[in-house]
Amino acid sequence: MAIQSYLALVRAQLLAFLRSKQALFWSLAFPLGFLFLFGGIMARGNPRAATFMLPGLLTTMIISGSLFGIAMPMVLAREKGILRRFRVTPISASTMILAHGTTAVFQNAITFVLLLTVSHFVFKTEIAGSFSALGVVFLFGAFSTIPLGLLVGSAAKDMESAPPIINLIFFPMMFLSGSAFPFALLPEAMKSFARFLPATYIVESLQGIIVRGEGLSLLIGPLAILTVLGFTGLALSAALFRWEGTEPLSRRSIATILGAFVVVMIGAALVAPAFRMNEMPGSRGLRPATPKARCACFAARPCSMVSADGSRTRAW
Repeated sequence: MAIQSYLALVRAQLLAFLRSKQALFWSLAFPLGFLFLFGGIMARGNPRAATFMLPGLLTTMIISGSLFGIAMPMVLAREKGILRRFRVTPISASTMILAHGTTAVFQNAITFVLLLTVSHFVFKTEIAGSFSALGVVFLFGAFSTIPLGLLVGSAAKDMESAPPIINLIFFPMMFLSGSAFPFALLPEAMKSFARFLPATYIVESLQGIIVRGEGLSLLIGPLAILTVLGFTGLALSAALFRWEGTEPLSRRSIATILGAFVVVMIGAALVAPAFRMNEMPGSRGLRPATPKARCACFAARPCSMVSADGSRTRAW
């Protein structure tokens, strides 16, 4: 009975999403706008630069879809009394949480595939690793961030309080994790703080597949942390879920949620390996160059530098 209710909820939510022109527009147009901003302006249409920026863009879209795409519909459904009607049915809070999370995975997957397709044909980006590994990393990333949207959707009282809470989570994760700017360019203090953010491990994993061509065996550390975060968030979401906005939300519950995440992220920061995305392309294997040497690390072709002994060293 629970499985049938779960599948019925997922089907109903997906149909509502596909029939909503406004939801489709913001779910597709917003990511494409970011893609052309990153690829056309910041990367200047250069395929290598666009490929290097792609993991950060994909991470931004995952956390955006997980927060805005879940929290806002949940709060709106609570305000309209839709969740109150489900409360009198045999559907449990955990079933409702899983249904919202599954729907978000499908929505994020549509955006993810769309960005990969458009970036390949428009900006000529290339995936160094396998597409199957890329799909696995996407699932881990969505699994770790979707519970954040579920928590906000459960904790926010109304549509006025939801956006500030979402922005308070979204923007630090975007700007401090290497999503909006290359991680190697961030100050050292921000790099240390970034180890406490789930989005940082998503960027690291996606960059490992897309830019460095690594397999999943080299990304066990970041993926393990994302898994722990996902299970922690799901458990807390089911415990915090509210059918009505008038239901009290105790300070003890909020403190428990914050404490659990702080403990998990501190543990992650201590055991996680060093981020390989801390290295800019072309930073390895370069010899001291003469003052006349020039290098464009995002050139259309692999660039080279002239060393002191007259030999050339490739930067890519």
